[in-house]
Amino acid sequence: MTIHKILAGLLIAVAALAGSATGLPGTDEETLMALEREWTQRFAGGDVDWIVAAHAPEAQQFPPDAAPVVGQEAIRAAWQGMADAEGLSLVWEPTKAFVSSSGDMAWDYGAGKLTNPGGEAQDVKYVVIWKRVDREWKVVMDMFSPNGG
Repeated sequence: MTIHKILAGLLIAVAALAGSATGLPGTDEETLMALEREWTQRFAGGDVDWIVAAHAPEAQQFPPDAAPVVGQEAIRAAWQGMADAEGLSLVWEPTKAFVSSSGDMAWDYGAGKLTNPGGEAQDVKYVVIWKRVDREWKVVMDMFSPNGG
């Protein structure tokens, strides 16, 4: 066995151990699922700056019964408004993530619960489209709506 093969094997082993030791997800799909879970936690904590930073500059949000929200500053205003609404709660859990064969686009979907300030709860669904920007996943489209009934 050559020294190059031994070094290559050691580098692969170190990278694998580093990933598992830090708890970092292993696949892009796992990364997207983890990002969604972090997003819901960040929203619950009022961290709108993190949410905005997770969006690409050209990102759009399609909320129910409202005009599209376009660009990071408009997205900031929308999320800040929700975060500041006394008694409003929004939690969600991703169901599945998919990554394009080229590895530069992805989408995920899931379900959650929106509780309005009056205490009325609604089940909701969502879909998020992501693109890879400088080796990071960024949201380019976020659409959600209440379930019927």
